[in-house]
Amino acid sequence: MSKVKEFISKHELVSMFLFLLLIASTISLNTMFCVGDEQWNFGNIYKMINGGTIYVDNNVIITPLFFFIGKFLLILFGTNFVVFRIYGLVIYTFLLFFIYLLLRQLKIKKTYSFFITVYLFFSTMNLTKSGANYNVMAVALVLLAIIVQNSAIKKNIKALVEGLLMFFIFFTKQNIGAFYIIGLVVYHLSELKGKDTDKKKEILKKLFLELFIAFFCLLIAIFGMYIKGNLIGFVDYCILGIKEFNNNFSLGQITNMVYDLGSIVLLILLNAIADKVFKINEEKRAEKKLIFIESIFILFIQYPIFNHYHIELSFVMQKLYIAVLFVSLIELYFNSDKKNKIMERTCCFFVVLGIVVSVIHLCFYVIEAKQSYINEKYKIYYGMTIEDQYVETMNKVCDYMVKEKENGNNVIIISNKAMIYNMLLNINNGAFDLPFIGNFGAKGEDGMIEKIAALKNTKLMIVKDEEDRIYQESDKIREYIM
Repeated sequence: MSKVKEFISKHELVSMFLFLLLIASTISLNTMFCVGDEQWNFGNIYKMINGGTIYVDNNVIITPLFFFIGKFLLILFGTNFVVFRIYGLVIYTFLLFFIYLLLRQLKIKKTYSFFITVYLFFSTMNLTKSGANYNVMAVALVLLAIIVQNSAIKKNIKALVEGLLMFFIFFTKQNIGAFYIIGLVVYHLSELKGKDTDKKKEILKKLFLELFIAFFCLLIAIFGMYIKGNLIGFVDYCILGIKEFNNNFSLGQITNMVYDLGSIVLLILLNAIADKVFKINEEKRAEKKLIFIESIFILFIQYPIFNHYHIELSFVMQKLYIAVLFVSLIELYFNSDKKNKIMERTCCFFVVLGIVVSVIHLCFYVIEAKQSYINEKYKIYYGMTIEDQYVETMNKVCDYMVKEKENGNNVIIISNKAMIYNMLLNINNGAFDLPFIGNFGAKGEDGMIEKIAALKNTKLMIVKDEEDRIYQESDKIREYIM
């Protein structure tokens, strides 16, 4: 036991990463296949692998880095959902690992850092149930950028790395990148207070250099899209089409916005209490300032879709900051050798428990996955646990589409489930495969209706029951078809 503890202590970061990877895998790999972000993200990458061009042959409304990396990994390791799940698992593990790394950078003890990270795992595990996702990847990069910003790297190198990370965050998810950059600018400007002229010039020079590097990388990426011929599609879907989300607001989304404002007020109050009442020293306050500022601005990444997933994601930074304040107070006022020993033993218990439970869950996954539908027709769903009803529906719909094709008719499914069937038959119907408000580009629903009206020798399929639809699907298009 002592040798194990010695090894973990010596290889702390590697051990923590492997532990987080193991416990996260129990959620990621054991999630039942269903319609959602995972299927749509995989479907868009699948189109790219089969020769499609992003923003031309699919209506992706997100900046493309996540999809480029996904395409590379699926080509390298296999074009199936289990590889895609592992891609998501690694992204989510890095999110947790960067949380732990940031806590250790703030000089928070190993045991406290461990418990905060595990707490955030339990409070965000739904994020990994959605499979590989650009949102989680972007927030993980935000955490890495904060670590770099607080590090002791040489100023010019730090500015270069920070500028590159700005670009990577923006090119992974544009709204997260924009709000991170705004937060960083606010942070640098707040650093000017009380500084002499030379120091102010130094801070502004560093900020300008970071922004210049990010902007220069973005110009190169835009030029690359222009050469490839998908720049117009990028502007149409990722910029002009976003305004359509504003027409799809509900009372629940407005309530979420009010809830966010309340959370910001609470965060500011907690920060003020920590500063004034408990007298957290200047060094500690300076270390936490960037996390505090970013935790406010990252809340706004919920726009333009205010749903449970985006709310949970946006609160990662807030939960982290509040946990940091709480632990700082414990370390200041309730610290003792006896309590530290208890914490260490409790930590060891949870590590052992986590490993045992994770191994058991992985064994169950392997057994269940072996019984899933793995044959030539369903090879892209390799390793997935799929309900019988999905397979039956897949067979019926795909058989119907093949027969209609033989009779000279195309079949276009306008539903959130379209990609399930189209991927099996290697069919790409462009924007029809993701018929969601906000995904139609600048012309919106009217533009899609124009495309439908221009179709020839084509049969359209829509879901019969309203309960099988999601709130983003267009009522206007459904009424036109019916």
